[in-house]
Amino acid sequence: MTRRLAGVAQAAPALIAVALGAALAGCSSTPNAASTTTTGASGQTTTTAPSSTTTSSSGASSSSSTATTAIAPQCSPGGLAIAVDQGDTTNGAGSTHLAISLTNTGAATCSLDGYPAVQLLGASGGTGGSGASGSSSSSSAPSGASSSSGPAAEPASSSTPSVSATSAVSPGPGGPVDVSVTDVGPAAHLVNLGPKQSAGFYLLYNTVPVNGVGCTDVSSVQVTPPGTSESLALGTSFSACGGSVGVYAVVPLASLAP
Repeated sequence: MTRRLAGVAQAAPALIAVALGAALAGCSSTPNAASTTTTGASGQTTTTAPSSTTTSSSGASSSSSTATTAIAPQCSPGGLAIAVDQGDTTNGAGSTHLAISLTNTGAATCSLDGYPAVQLLGASGGTGGSGASGSSSSSSAPSGASSSSGPAAEPASSSTPSVSATSAVSPGPGGPVDVSVTDVGPAAHLVNLGPKQSAGFYLLYNTVPVNGVGCTDVSSVQVTPPGTSESLALGTSFSACGGSVGVYAVVPLASLAP
């Protein structure tokens, strides 16, 4: 009996060590990763919470929005009124700017973008069919007419024929005149027109003969707004010299300047 008790007493420390080790193993294998348990040499147990880094997404506040300009439907010729806006403005170097306005008569905003197609008509017919320009919506600057016969060329004489402009809406009975029409001036850009707002463009022509090319009487013009195929008639008389007339792109009427 004494030997049996002595054996139990000798085995007790080993059993306590095994039990303590199992308890420690259970603590270290806990699935909770939110804390760390450490047992020091003195038997003290310390639990340390791990540091956490929280990253907040501020996508809603930092997201940038790109502003876009709404493009209104294209103006139809039936919803535009055409008129001579400023008469003619002589540049003093033998050339003149004639301002023509296009006013939105509709109830909704519409847009114009590009160079109008312009056809020049004579009083009793012409000798050729070159008195018209094409229309374009390109934003690139036009190449313009040549210096030998283009608008604003140096005059060959100092005499200036009379030039007049009227705002009658009926063209003369004549056909196209033998005068070429070329896109000139700054590049085209989009113009939005609200109800009763106006855009405008210039016709640029010489008022004196250029390099031996004389003057041609024009009694009316037909204007096709950019991007459309229907023309508007405008009665306006002037003499275009040098065989060429320049057409500017459509811009807001308030910013129209030679």
